[in-house]
Amino acid sequence: MRSIIYFIISFAILTTGCKTKEDPIGYIGTAEFYAKGIINNKSVLIEAGNNNFIMQTENGKDSLNINTYTGSLVSTCANCKEKLSITIRNFEIGNTSNWLLDSVFKQGIIYSYYKDELPPSAYKIILKNESVGIGNVDYKWDFGDGFGSLSTDPEFVFKTDGKKNIKLTADFKDVNCSSTIETPVYIDGNNLNGYIDYTYQNIGNNVFRCNVINADSSTHKFVWQYLNQTNSFPKGNYFDLPAFANEGVYKVDLLAINKSTNDTTLVSKNLATAANTNCVSNFSYSLIPIRDTLQFNKVIIDYTAPDGTYYSSKYLEQFTGFVIQEITNYKDMVTVKKTIKVKVLFTCNVSDGTTTIELKDINAVFAFSY
Repeated sequence: MRSIIYFIISFAILTTGCKTKEDPIGYIGTAEFYAKGIINNKSVLIEAGNNNFIMQTENGKDSLNINTYTGSLVSTCANCKEKLSITIRNFEIGNTSNWLLDSVFKQGIIYSYYKDELPPSAYKIILKNESVGIGNVDYKWDFGDGFGSLSTDPEFVFKTDGKKNIKLTADFKDVNCSSTIETPVYIDGNNLNGYIDYTYQNIGNNVFRCNVINADSSTHKFVWQYLNQTNSFPKGNYFDLPAFANEGVYKVDLLAINKSTNDTTLVSKNLATAANTNCVSNFSYSLIPIRDTLQFNKVIIDYTAPDGTYYSSKYLEQFTGFVIQEITNYKDMVTVKKTIKVKVLFTCNVSDGTTTIELKDINAVFAFSY
């Protein structure tokens, strides 16, 4: 059976809001772009070139100013309203104000669906090991709740904010020495870059100058605890720990107390008084808010039923699988745009805001130009 597939490749010129359209391209043979599976408990087969369906692609930006890439199987007959679209948005949040674009299409990973809203629902912590010592060393991390890592600089995802206790043990095997540091990490989704910390520097004669980060004496009271001593320092952001009589490794705690709310933040570090110590464990960290605990890549499925009812996955938050199985270059391209074929497999729910239906075991091939 001979089929004619028409491809309308369009893209958004973001600075002007205009779109350009390629002339339809004839194709003879098996349909290259299709979607088959179960929609609302009924078997569905949509093919470009059959029953007035064509393939459309476009790109643009969404309400969060993220680049989007959409492929659609669209019916063109006057009384036919059915349409199935896939929009892929790839991004990673570098911090709460800057968005860092990721690469666009990746094969063999699990994408997800989500509502078009912020704030994030999970937090990736990136840990930097600052342990120092002699010889071979094994590291053991404990993130709480039975989770841990043996990596030097691990990453981990917390699904909620609040206080998280992190413990690092460094086992320096060549000198038969083990060092442990345990300190809480406070995750605040509204102020991820504002976590309280301190740095330290040996300024001579075993005196350490400590500088507080992301807090000051106008908002906080600082209490230093070391060598079974407690020393309050209400003025300024730095404090000189009195000289340690002996060389060694000492645990120093900074307790920061918010003057308005009385909320407390504890920061613990190991300070080594020797110039070349054999055995000290320490770490620092950074936080990245993310929407999805598995991937940063996002997908929206839109479906218009034959009766014209519009359904979308963007009304629902769900971490069910959308898998890209294959990516191949396509021979017909929009000028100065790359066009690819993407084979996908997915199951998800879509809603019109009131009623939810299921798109189940959808095997499909779409085109994207970007």
